[in-house]
Amino acid sequence: EEERLHNHLFRHYNTAIRPVRKSTDPVQVSLTFSLMQIHMLDEKVQVFRTYGWLIVKWLDERLQWESTEYDNMTEFVVASTSIWTPELALINAVEYQFPDFTNYRAILMNDGEVRWEPAGVFETSCKIDITFYPYDNQVCSLVFGTWTYTSFKVNLTNSTPEVLMDDYNPSGQWHILGSQVSRKEFIYECCPHICFSKVEVLLYLKRRHRFYTMNLILPCAMLSSLTLVTFLSPPDQGEKISLGISILLSFSVFMLQLSENMPKTSETLPLFGIYTTFVMLMNTWSVMLTVLILNLHHRNEDRPVPGWVRTLVFEGFARLLCM
Repeated sequence: EEERLHNHLFRHYNTAIRPVRKSTDPVQVSLTFSLMQIHMLDEKVQVFRTYGWLIVKWLDERLQWESTEYDNMTEFVVASTSIWTPELALINAVEYQFPDFTNYRAILMNDGEVRWEPAGVFETSCKIDITFYPYDNQVCSLVFGTWTYTSFKVNLTNSTPEVLMDDYNPSGQWHILGSQVSRKEFIYECCPHICFSKVEVLLYLKRRHRFYTMNLILPCAMLSSLTLVTFLSPPDQGEKISLGISILLSFSVFMLQLSENMPKTSETLPLFGIYTTFVMLMNTWSVMLTVLILNLHHRNEDRPVPGWVRTLVFEGFARLLCM
């Protein structure tokens, strides 16, 4: 029966022709996204990689049949290359590396509905906001559309308002706060009379920060406490300079680790990096003042204090310290 049904459906079928009765009518294609796994979100190169599949549906009246005439068959699985498909593409893919959807079969229903569920690994660009790193939230998107068909030929719509999460495998680095699937229309400046319909998938992510708290924030807080200790140590001891320089080198390692994981952009700066730079500045200032104090301490006691030093200490610093 399957062979007889196949011969009946595809005897005069043309895959290049859209499944509409009038050439002026668009094909109504509904689309949604089912997420299985978040592979990674690379902050340095701003690339978001996910694994999932699309659920695409449309109506093709040329593929209808009476189930009673074919052993009560209500659905039929065929190769997607043997029927018309809406030529979907991942618009915001990295370097335009589109997933190959042609290997996935389609399910035909006897009323003419076509259900196609291509899967793949999707790599998209994702603009990173690192202001509150490592307690940051990110919004990444996947935009699906037709590469050549305008909305007058193929009208894409979203079948669900959110991403399907039934088979989602939770990520150890990112927690999904929510999602949104919506239809968008794009009109390019070069062709204002041409409109393209696209489906945008948004994922709202929150970083799981326990690892960064234990390995980044707490060590930085302890080093900051040691910076305060340097102000309490006796100024006439050389160990104060050694301690200050050691802390300065430790913070340099933190800054190096932070810069290796962050994108090379000046749009936003992490508050953690600004804080670390400020503590390094204060520590540098402490070491410089310690050197000056030791220099004054070991000078000849019979030598009078220069006038500019008296003015700086008893007028400038005294007023600054409210003394």
